[in-house]
Amino acid sequence: MFSTVSATAVLEKIRGRIKNSLPGPATMLGTFPLSGITAIQWQRQVGTAPTFSPSFLSTPALKIFPGAVGAIAFGSFMSPDWETTEKFIPPIGTRTGVPAVQRVNTLYFNLFVPAGMAPSGGWPVAIFGHGFTDSKQGAPFAVASTCASHGIATIAINVVRPPGRR
Repeated sequence: MFSTVSATAVLEKIRGRIKNSLPGPATMLGTFPLSGITAIQWQRQVGTAPTFSPSFLSTPALKIFPGAVGAIAFGSFMSPDWETTEKFIPPIGTRTGVPAVQRVNTLYFNLFVPAGMAPSGGWPVAIFGHGFTDSKQGAPFAVASTCASHGIATIAINVVRPPGRR
């Protein structure tokens, strides 16, 4: 037998803190018009030596809807992390407790921007969450053209992996 504990109250408080705070600006590492890109090379760290595995991405997937994606931007932002180094959120009183940010992480992103003039309020954005066997360098490239053809920017970050997983 085992017992369960609801995380709903704690997660609602975290969501409230996020909604009531103003995030810092993203740091843009580079924005590149799609018309000037033929391929992208990235080096994935696959060991601690460090050992790198070079990968190449061609851009045909971004051209499924020709002219829909205007640019690719790469950047980072600071994100609060409520998990301890052991990867759990410390328990708090559900009525009075407020979760404490344990640290702040730098998250890197790929942003696929539709072509043309941005709407007055900016582009709507789809946040792409890939599965555990992928990365922000994979499937998001395959769906960004479809989203852009509907006037939606696509942003992707890498999934948070449990300890011991690459």
